Amino acid sequence: MSVRLRTILLSLLAASVLGTAAGQAQTANSHQFLTLQFLHPLATNSNPEASASVRLSLLYGRSRNITALDLNGAVGVSSGDVSAFQATTLYNRVGGRFSGVGFTGGIQHLQTDGRGALVTLGTNYVEGNFAGLQMAGLLNLNHNHFAGAQISGLANLNDGAGTFLQLSSIANVNAGAFAGLQLSAFLNAANSNMGGGQLGLVNFADNLAGFQVGAVNLTRVFSGVQIGVLNFGRENSGTPIGLINMANDDRREWLFTATNLSLVNIGFRTVVNGWSSVVSFGRGDMQGDVEDSYFVGWHYGHLLLTRPSWELTLDAGFMHIIPPASDNPDENDRLHYALQARLLGDWKMNDNLGIIGSVGLSTVFDEYATDANSQTDALLTGGIVLY
Repeated sequence: MSVRLRTILLSLLAASVLGTAAGQAQTANSHQFLTLQFLHPLATNSNPEASASVRLSLLYGRSRNITALDLNGAVGVSSGDVSAFQATTLYNRVGGRFSGVGFTGGIQHLQTDGRGALVTLGTNYVEGNFAGLQMAGLLNLNHNHFAGAQISGLANLNDGAGTFLQLSSIANVNAGAFAGLQLSAFLNAANSNMGGGQLGLVNFADNLAGFQVGAVNLTRVFSGVQIGVLNFGRENSGTPIGLINMANDDRREWLFTATNLSLVNIGFRTVVNGWSSVVSFGRGDMQGDVEDSYFVGWHYGHLLLTRPSWELTLDAGFMHIIPPASDNPDENDRLHYALQARLLGDWKMNDNLGIIGSVGLSTVFDEYATDANSQTDALLTGGIVLY
């Protein structure tokens, strides 16, 4: 082969390669207004890196960027950015940034950041940051910062910082700093600093400034208001309102008393930051002369004066009265209750034993009804306290 012919052939080959590469690059960066896809690559544009304003797919659609509308019968995949309204039956994945509104029957998956609204019957999964609304029938999962509202049928999980609202039926968990509200029928957990509130059956926060309302409230560092059956704060500078309140520097004491309403009473008192809570059980109705009646009570108040050997506490309370069944129509055997207010004094005899007494008022209602009859009497209490 002559040198001239070899040069001509090599020039034609180079031109062909360059032309093909240029054509592929042009196709890869091409943008169409509309692409129709059946099952990729069966589509009006089979190139998965082509972009479109509108994508309509039946089984499996695959594109790069979508800028206006994306409707997928089963599965939709976008490797680039999506700024559009999306509706997908089973699964939708966005590789770039997302902005817009997405409806998915199964799983919506954002591999980077997003903003707008994601609504699915199954799960929303965001690997980056998200701002807006995540609403899922089962689970919302976000890996980084979240700002907006996570609303789910089962659980909301956010690994980074979060602001505003988490609402679910089972659990809300935020691993980073959180500012806002966590509302759940079962569990709320904030594993870092939190400013705001938690409402659920069980609430946990590492460092919370705000409020907790639930059956069990747990914190490591707390300032604000806790309302629950059991309130635990390792370092608590707030106001715990509950049957039993505990902290590292709390007081836990047993009370053995008698009153002119209930003959024998055993109570457990916890005191945190001067707030006193007494849960008590008693027997013997002194005013109704029904000795077999039982009492379950709770008194809550605050220390007014504290001295080395004595202290005064003002509290208010509720006594649930359980009388025995009776065939005598003149005898009240219905469940009824009493409301009480008292000034309680403690005299400390030594580090382990003290004398306790109170004066106050007790109003007994003869049944749980709006038209119940009531009787108000003086309330006297005396007994001992074990520190």
